[in-house]
Amino acid sequence: MAKIGQVPAPLDTSGANPMTGALTLMVGGTAASPALVARNASDTAKKGMYDGGADILGFSTKGTAALTINASQLVTALAGLTAQGGAVTLSPANFSVGISPSGTGSVTINPATAGTINNMAIGGTTPLAGTFTGLTATGAVSLSPANQNVTISPTGTGTVTINPATAGSINNMVIGGSSAGAGTFTSLTATGAVSLSPANQNVVISPTGSGLVTINPATAGTLNNVAIGGTTPLAGTFTALTATGAVSLSPANANVTISPTGTGTVTVNPAVAGTIDNVTLGGTTPQPGTFTTVTANVYKFSTTTTTASGNGFYLQATNTVGFSTNGTNAGVIDSSQRWVIGGTANVAINGSTPGLEVLGTAGNAGIAQIRWSADSGAPIGAIGKSRGATVGSTGAVVANDFLGQLAFTGDDGSGFANGTGQRAAVISVLVDGTVAANQVPGRMTISTATSGGTMTEAVRINSAQQSMFSGLVAIGSNTAPTAQIDVNLGVTAASWGASGIGLHLRGNTYTDNSTSGGTVANEPIHVIGVPTLAFTNAAQTATSSATLYIAGAPTAGTNATITNAYALEIATGNMAMAGLLSIGQLATPSAQIDISAAGGGLSAAAWGTAGIQLRVRGSTYTDTSSSGGPITNVVFVGFANPTLQATNQPITYTNAATVYIAGAPTAGTGITFTNPYALLVAAGAVKFGGALTLGTAQLLSTSVSLTNNAAANTATLTNAPASGNPTKWFPINDNGTVRNIPAW
Repeated sequence: MAKIGQVPAPLDTSGANPMTGALTLMVGGTAASPALVARNASDTAKKGMYDGGADILGFSTKGTAALTINASQLVTALAGLTAQGGAVTLSPANFSVGISPSGTGSVTINPATAGTINNMAIGGTTPLAGTFTGLTATGAVSLSPANQNVTISPTGTGTVTINPATAGSINNMVIGGSSAGAGTFTSLTATGAVSLSPANQNVVISPTGSGLVTINPATAGTLNNVAIGGTTPLAGTFTALTATGAVSLSPANANVTISPTGTGTVTVNPAVAGTIDNVTLGGTTPQPGTFTTVTANVYKFSTTTTTASGNGFYLQATNTVGFSTNGTNAGVIDSSQRWVIGGTANVAINGSTPGLEVLGTAGNAGIAQIRWSADSGAPIGAIGKSRGATVGSTGAVVANDFLGQLAFTGDDGSGFANGTGQRAAVISVLVDGTVAANQVPGRMTISTATSGGTMTEAVRINSAQQSMFSGLVAIGSNTAPTAQIDVNLGVTAASWGASGIGLHLRGNTYTDNSTSGGTVANEPIHVIGVPTLAFTNAAQTATSSATLYIAGAPTAGTNATITNAYALEIATGNMAMAGLLSIGQLATPSAQIDISAAGGGLSAAAWGTAGIQLRVRGSTYTDTSSSGGPITNVVFVGFANPTLQATNQPITYTNAATVYIAGAPTAGTGITFTNPYALLVAAGAVKFGGALTLGTAQLLSTSVSLTNNAAANTATLTNAPASGNPTKWFPINDNGTVRNIPAW
């Protein structure tokens, strides 16, 4: 083995004296003074090989390091590497080439023909910046490692064109230095956030062909003022988003969040009708929009008060949602969930603020229910009441619970809020008894306020369908009644016969449902009770007062003739009167039947024997006894034997009569009676069962039978004349037997 340090003379490099065996460099040397020197007469400095460090072999020219080979066999050209020929081929194919220029030098890669540079690392561990007139990649450009940063900062008027042959992705791309650069991309994908400098810089992405623009930052970010073109919209998060065409989500149920900041506007305007689901509008001020169809779980307003404009929703006040049409408020829902239609605030009425109010200045202040259906059904307005403590719970109502009220209220000059004092009338429905399953008895009342403001019940209809009126009732007229039932009605109708037309009490069946039998003292059907007359002011005298007053018989009107006009007609049935009866006058009767002509007399055509003050017609009366046989008496006008009693006793009455006739009729002016009789029996026998008195003398007290008109039989006569009398006898037919009455 030869050692360089032992050679006394320079090494022959001409090849005349070749060296054999190992060559050991004993002295390290430097780039300026290499241990192994190659000489040339023209050299201005040394060149050769030297020890570059641990496991590093160095080569120098003109006293300067030019090339090193390290322990990993990595060759480093310290001043630059130029390939003068054609393509540079690496063996093996995946061998690394490091190019690290320094100073102001340029690295030029310019193969003679188009080729490929694979796995190129520029600049050691830190990529270098450069200026390129033109950079073209015909295929996909891949970074190793995959998340390696690539910075492209062109200067001048040059253009950076990224146009891979097939679809690819550019991740975490920063374009431009101080000014963002424009570009056209077939496919653009960003896995991280994309930032613009300055922040409000416009970005225009206009793909052509069938390529897609994909914006997919690694973390949530914001894209401002983005205009998305092409035929297919892209997904993303936008402060302001404007789309002239339809916006589709992929997948279809992906969430879209729009949170604009500043004065930006979110415009959603699909080209054709569509649906926007689950929309949440962020920022401090909701953005207006026009939607063909909007479906939202929650439409949330900010706390800023706005006014009605256009057609839609607006925030009328804090926690109050307003509705507007044609730029005018249509109604609101306030913070207590009360609905107001036609106004902007709930109006207190009767001391409460209802959950629904319809306000207005004309006929629009009303509610209508209209049903269209080819059946007998009607629209229903339901009012309900439960004693359950929470909405949806149950609790049975009890007697006298109010089920609903309809109150009519007037403004007394101070509005409507002063409790119930401003109510003019109330219709109420209450529970009218015991409540059971499917059984809620009810009663309805109608109350009106008096002139003093006191609410007073006027009408009640109870659960037995009985109607009660607390005041006077007028029928047939809206004139205030002057009696408890004041009928004032003129009716035109077909002939009504005996049914009546002013007042008709129908002949119904009335059933006594008493639980036990027995005798009932009285069971009348229609009753007029005994009224009490009183005067509010000082004592007064009523000339006439009647429990039932009939002014007179019906009067014949135009084209009417009444054959028999009656003030009262009882067609059939018995009539019982417990009190005195006055006929013909409005004076207190002094007898059970007190008859006198009204005004002191009557005027009529001659009535002959028919009578004018009292007439009992000669009718036919049929005895309907079930068996025949002799009847002791049968009479047609009977006067029973009355009993006279006196409150104060003893007392003596000079005369007492069951029937009293004051005298024969008196002839008035121009009247002559030929035979005035107090009693005239036109035909038929007359029987007196007691004594007969004529004048002041008793004519007959007893009688005995006399035979053949002779005075052979004796008779005892009271107050008889002198002995030997009588000598004359009156024959009387006593039921076929002739009797004789003595005559003086």
